[in-house]
Amino acid sequence: GLYLVGGCFKIGDMKNLWSFGSANLIYGASLDKKTGIVTYKKDIVAKAESGEMGINDSYWENKQNGKGITVNANADDYTELNGTEGGNFKVSGLTVGKPYRAEIKTTPDKDVLIKIYEIASVTFKFEVTGLSEGELAWIGGNFWGASWDNGWPIKAWWDKPLGCGLSVSDNGVADENGVAAFNDKWNVSTVAKPGEKLSYNFKVIATDTDWSGDPSKQTGDLSVNINIDEDATYKISINIEDEKIKVTKL
Repeated sequence: GLYLVGGCFKIGDMKNLWSFGSANLIYGASLDKKTGIVTYKKDIVAKAESGEMGINDSYWENKQNGKGITVNANADDYTELNGTEGGNFKVSGLTVGKPYRAEIKTTPDKDVLIKIYEIASVTFKFEVTGLSEGELAWIGGNFWGASWDNGWPIKAWWDKPLGCGLSVSDNGVADENGVAAFNDKWNVSTVAKPGEKLSYNFKVIATDTDWSGDPSKQTGDLSVNINIDEDATYKISINIEDEKIKVTKL
């Protein structure tokens, strides 16, 4: 596969972005069937105002023609990597600590173009309401990259209530008000372009303390759309009884 490498950005906890790892692997492409253009997206965080980046395979044998090319962050148009020879390209106009999206396009003529633009850093917190005191609750769905394919019981997913079935707190129980607030370890952090709409599909289940039994309450398949405009933390509150969803910017 191809990797996005460089010294002016970071991805997660990866220490050296001039090396190759799962974090900087470029994957998850989308294809425009009308034009044949393939688009890849990789989210990064700037650690310098300018520097070098490259698109290479793990043998350093597939460098793009980036030599002599400068990509300006937040430019309106894509920059074609059509430099004089294979090599890294320069990037300028970054703000240290800000998240960016590198959007890479390849054409049927094997042209490679890139655009780097600032995005918003977003965190989602969760709670489930409409429970009875002492009930356990879980959310399954693509907030955590999972789908809702395997049904009930939760033991059919994993050998403990993780993954698709998420315990809402360390104790995993609703309080006297019927509210179960997720422990912060289940917060979801993501990035999005300002103005982008993020969409998620999920389902909520509640049981008594014997979580391998049948659900005491459950929703149908639910969805939520969140319009992102800036760095923010959002609380997503789901009422398991009437299936109403409330999104609050904190």
